[in-house]
Amino acid sequence: MFNQKKITPEKRAEGLAKGNIDIGQHNVSLVSLEQYEVYEGLLEGCPTQKMNDKKIKMFLKQAEDNYSWCNCYLVKPQRKKIERKKSPFGISELLPQIVCIGRFSSLDPAKEKDSDLSMLVIVWFQNKFALPIDSSVAIDIEKINWKAEAKDIHI
Repeated sequence: MFNQKKITPEKRAEGLAKGNIDIGQHNVSLVSLEQYEVYEGLLEGCPTQKMNDKKIKMFLKQAEDNYSWCNCYLVKPQRKKIERKKSPFGISELLPQIVCIGRFSSLDPAKEKDSDLSMLVIVWFQNKFALPIDSSVAIDIEKINWKAEAKDIHI
């Protein structure tokens, strides 16, 4: 694997507040960010596992449609089971409240050395609007294999 440098919590927080993060050996910057409330429009009832599966697929498809020229990557969200009486609609669960669709860029190519930069759209969920990126999500983002997932861009 690669040699990842140790980042202090203070340095990570400073970088996250600016939208900068190290992924593998690449320093990447957040260049655009869309955010939505996951359950916007849900008037009554409790979200279910099936509903959440559809929402995750919908947000990922939205990212893929909006950024068809770039690769998209989903950070699997934390799901919280809700204890309640048996429901005819399925298992009740909650996703974090906010979905974030971020386009990240690095001046380092991912694969082709003659490329000008590399980009990746990352979809993640967190409980508050960004910025900063939630630190537990940032750890998952840092584990992404940038070379395998990002797309090289020629300008």
